[in-house]
Formats: sequence, structure tokens, C-alpha cells
Amino acid sequence: MLVRLTARRALAASLLVVAACTGPNTKDVQIISGTSRTAPQPQPIRALSDTEISQVLTGRTFQYTLPTGNGIVSYAGGGKMSFQDDTKGEGTGSWSAQGGQLCQRFGSGAEECAEFKSTGDAYQIGQKGRIVEMKIE
Repeated sequence: MLVRLTARRALAASLLVVAACTGPNTKDVQIISGTSRTAPQPQPIRALSDTEISQVLTGRTFQYTLPTGNGIVSYAGGGKMSFQDDTKGEGTGSWSAQGGQLCQRFGSGAEECAEFKSTGDAYQIGQKGRIVEMKIE
């Protein structure tokens, strides 16, 4: 008898919980259908102008992947940069935007220029280089 009474109370409590969840007060309920109207749209890959390249790079730090090495580079105003490269080590260099290309000189090495494009969430340097902004939160 005690087991039957306990089972009835559990059933009654369960029904009250379900009734509370299905009541008319849904102002705090957000229904997600699996699609979003505000989902970011993919951006086409596009070459940037000299001004856009300067705006993107100046005062920011990026992680890079280039055919010549991988590392971290910080671009300062006035064409100065500092880097920490997996193969070249740590150092400073220079950069400029010329004719839609990013030109960089790591340390005393030769200046290398390549087309600079936006891919939406990162940037492409030439055919095989890629940089992604590092954000510290």
C-alpha cells in the first residue's frame, strides 16, 4: 500500500511539472529552429588597396604561416614590425603597402612583396601565405 501511494505521489508531481512547463507563460522561452536569420554571410576573397592594407595591419598582431616559416608578427605604424619566427628567431623588420601588395623585410633579409587579400576571417599573402589576427581577451 505504501509503495502504491508513493508511486501515485510521484506521478502527480511529474504531471504538475509537465503542466508548469507547457503553460501559457513563454515570454522567457526562445525557440531555436536550427537556422539563423542573422548568420554571417561568407565574404568573397578580394584584394585590398594600399590604404586598406595599412588599416588592417597597423597596431595589430598576427599569427602567420608562410612558405619560409611560421610565427607571430606585430605591425607598428611607420612601417616597422617585430616578429618571432619558428626558423628565423626573434627580430625586427619593415613593411609597406605598395600597389595592393604587402612588402616585408624580416631582419636584414631581402624584401618580399606579395598580393594581400581578405578572406573574410583571415588574410592571404600571395599564393601560400596566411595571417590571422591574434585577439587577447
